[in-house]
Amino acid sequence: MKTSHEFSDFIYWAMFFLIPGILAGYTLFKASPRLLMIYLGVAALCFVLLYYRFFCTKCPHYHNSEGGCKCMFIWGLPKVFKPSNEPYRPYELLLAIGGILIIVAFPVYWLLAYPILLVVYLLAFVVFGLTMLRYECPHCIHSNCPSRMNYVQRIEIEG
Repeated sequence: MKTSHEFSDFIYWAMFFLIPGILAGYTLFKASPRLLMIYLGVAALCFVLLYYRFFCTKCPHYHNSEGGCKCMFIWGLPKVFKPSNEPYRPYELLLAIGGILIIVAFPVYWLLAYPILLVVYLLAFVVFGLTMLRYECPHCIHSNCPSRMNYVQRIEIEG
């Protein structure tokens, strides 16, 4: 089990997210620099107010890290929300997933003008999901995470 993350984990995933981030930023900037600024603001709000608040606060990595949060996706961000050990409520998952979907879906309209960039953008998220499910979820200590729970249930069913 992976009980803590190292800064190198954060760097790895940050580099991973730079692929779709650069593609989205490029297409939005080509359309309008102001549009890129709007997107960055919307993405920051969705991530912090929805994902960080409703998903991360229930994660052991949020609870256990000293000072700021030390997670594979967030490093050093202050823990401004109260940690919780309760299971996720359906509305919390909807808000957290909704925030991520807004971040991912926002640039798609502008990426349609560059089909090859759209394909790479979408493939980056597919590879991200597959990498998470293959290399992170099986070793994660976050027992309330829906991905981890699905993984554990599959193992129990498959033997």
